[in-house]
Amino acid sequence: MYIKDRYPFECLFPASLSPTLMLIAFEGAARDLDRDWEFKSHTDDDPDRGVNSWHRYGLAIDGQLTGEYSETLHEKWAENIRERLGYLFDVVFHKRHVHAEFDPKGKRRARQGG
Repeated sequence: MYIKDRYPFECLFPASLSPTLMLIAFEGAARDLDRDWEFKSHTDDDPDRGVNSWHRYGLAIDGQLTGEYSETLHEKWAENIRERLGYLFDVVFHKRHVHAEFDPKGKRRARQGG
């Protein structure tokens, strides 16, 4: 699954569906690398999370590829997920896992120049 870059899909579904889109993107990107992945976190209240974490609202997920750990492979995985989800999602590789969140923050207006 890839989300078209300039498609205003945020008006077509509630933000509550974003975890489903992220799971599909994580899975597809892992398959592209011929790897499995492990779902690490969604709504937990990890004390290491920042006060602005979207996890507490169910709008973020974390995942990690299984098998022998490779930072390079995780970075490729994150880039593939980023490409699949498009500009309304933030996708970051850090601390041995990939974090993704639905976070439009006016990105649609910024992309459209207004």
